[in-house]
Amino acid sequence: DDTHHPPTFRDRLRRELQLRKTVRLPSNVLRQKFGHNAILDSGATSSFIKPNGGAKSTGQPSNKEVRMPNGQTLSTSFKALLPNTTLNPKARQCDILPGLQHNSLVNVDKLSDAGYCAIFMPGNQGVQVVDGNKVKINVSGEAVLRGWRDPQGLWRVPLEKGNSVPLSSQQLEESLNNVFDLPS
Repeated sequence: DDTHHPPTFRDRLRRELQLRKTVRLPSNVLRQKFGHNAILDSGATSSFIKPNGGAKSTGQPSNKEVRMPNGQTLSTSFKALLPNTTLNPKARQCDILPGLQHNSLVNVDKLSDAGYCAIFMPGNQGVQVVDGNKVKINVSGEAVLRGWRDPQGLWRVPLEKGNSVPLSSQQLEESLNNVFDLPS
């Protein structure tokens, strides 16, 4: 029978338990299990993949300058696509960054601009990236931090209590119309 059946509750539970065991494994074991991986980074200005990091080059040159934490400046070489084809084409766009040695970086802003929501779970429960047009997230409590996206695309939050960013009436209306619910 070639028909695809939706996963049962038991299947979803088994997968969730396996994932929870997996995220507690040492990094070298995770690398063997998952192959190419990257840090999901909200502070990067774009998605940057190290050479031989699994991205598919488009052959188009890229000339971005990237300032590294140690002050060094690196230049990208080619535009590329992340190998994960479940992401839409806009989210898959990245740049090859020769000189990036340890970890490739997938940019949260790029995912957000492509319609995705990143949900960071407490502790070692992981992160989920979901299509913002296909899920509903119900928030039952008040936000403890409310921030904004600055002109460079970085996410900012106030450090002092009571300095949250008020929403404009248009943003409030959009927020009320965008109620999200995660699958359980």
